[in-house]
Amino acid sequence: MSQPVIGTLWWIASNLEEAEAWQKELQEKGAFDVGIQTEKDSELVDVLIKLDRATANEVVGYEIEPDEWLEDSYMKEYGTAAA
Repeated sequence: MSQPVIGTLWWIASNLEEAEAWQKELQEKGAFDVGIQTEKDSELVDVLIKLDRATANEVVGYEIEPDEWLEDSYMKEYGTAAA
């Protein structure tokens, strides 16, 4: 069996409650990791989703466009929680 190709998506939730609901649902559907990062002066919450690109469309429930995937260089530069 081949190794999964891991990718990361970055979603923005309106609030922590929504982010936590996404986290639970996506992990139940097979995401490897769902990191939540709150902003100090905002209700918006960053949600970073690590998942196998081969099954990602089924996990998130829609066809992911190639430009939605975060690049490795971005992840290293900004040191995100799910990196």
